[in-house]
Amino acid sequence: MVTERMADLSRRVSIIVAGGGLTGACAAMAAAQKGKDVLLVERSGMLGGLATSGLMTALIASGRCFGGYGPEFVRELHRRGATDPAHCRGHSWVPYQNEPMKRLLDEKVLAAGVDLLLYTSVVQVRKEGRRLAGIVLANQEGLEEIAADVFIDATGDGILSVLAGEDFECGDPDGRTQAPTMVAYYADVDMDRCFREAEPYGGFYPLLNGLLPLAVRDGFIPEPDPHHPGPFPIGDGLVVVNAGHVFGADCLSGRGLTDATIRGRKLAYGYYQFYKKYVPGFEKAVFVTTGSVLGVRETRRILGRHVLRYQDKVDCRRFEDGVMGYDGGPGSDVHASSASPGDYEAYADLYKPLQEEHTSGIATLPYRTLLARHADNLLVAGRCLSADRKVQGHLRVIGYCMMMGQVMGLAAAQSLDEGKAPDAIGIRPLQAELQDLGIL
Repeated sequence: MVTERMADLSRRVSIIVAGGGLTGACAAMAAAQKGKDVLLVERSGMLGGLATSGLMTALIASGRCFGGYGPEFVRELHRRGATDPAHCRGHSWVPYQNEPMKRLLDEKVLAAGVDLLLYTSVVQVRKEGRRLAGIVLANQEGLEEIAADVFIDATGDGILSVLAGEDFECGDPDGRTQAPTMVAYYADVDMDRCFREAEPYGGFYPLLNGLLPLAVRDGFIPEPDPHHPGPFPIGDGLVVVNAGHVFGADCLSGRGLTDATIRGRKLAYGYYQFYKKYVPGFEKAVFVTTGSVLGVRETRRILGRHVLRYQDKVDCRRFEDGVMGYDGGPGSDVHASSASPGDYEAYADLYKPLQEEHTSGIATLPYRTLLARHADNLLVAGRCLSADRKVQGHLRVIGYCMMMGQVMGLAAAQSLDEGKAPDAIGIRPLQAELQDLGIL
């Protein structure tokens, strides 16, 4: 509960954004560039979330539905030499180096006029009827309660929404979630040689999958992982390694995250030992680091005013209140929850259509999906968006999260301009601006 010492709100801003991943950073920038007083709070020491702290340093987006801040970031990363054009596929897959992205986020967020607080967590909320009045933050100074008119939950885990009493789903009907990954960097890798020597085997991944049983036999990893995405290059001799899956992880408890993170670091080192011993081009590899956070793919999905369904994607449904385009048709990227062949086959069957040429058109994300069900001034998006898990598996990637964040920031700013709650704003002006930005 809020203590008496904090009963009088000590500070007020117009908009509070909880979570400084790319969803939250884009939301805060969009609102601040409209002249709004925006506070962005992030519990780690950097912006970017999994895209920086988690070392998943590849900007993944749709080749057809990618507008707003995303292309600006790609161009700026190119200009700073943080990407390798030889390994970029348009805007749909852009590996980049981590430090330039961290600095770019710092610069863009601060230049927009955002008030940024790192090392700060949301620990409680004050709610008055159907409105959030304030949130309690914890950081080096202790506890502080701050009031705002509009709140944005971009925490990934839906932390602000749950504190505010919103309902959610988690995982499949049995509560099993997509397994997370601890991402790692290896240096001094000769990927060109690796690709050359893999040609007789039909390519790198057939070679890798043929060798992986040796990693289990030698005790480098505890069990076979039928879906090991492996490494991809981000610079001269430097690769990002999607180091397998931490199966059975509970990413909604402190103890569960602790256990999964420790197992993930061990797994990333085990894969390093395996690569160095068996995979051509990795003989001189150096283990550089692992992410400072675990690469979580799925926890809570907040149940908003509308829950996006997989069938909406399959049918390329275009909603009257659509605010973001995304690739429609079948297919999603729902990683397996276990190492069982059945779980892998379910993943592969669902993922396969994504590898085929998109011919089925564009679907749209309805604005109602971003609106909390029980709080009139709370917007929610990113990994915890209101969707079933098949759609979440498709929309959780960086490119879509950046666009969702920008939509939320613009909607929050418009609600202040119109003097209305976010659920009562005029949708047509918002849609017109989003079309100009290439988001819709």
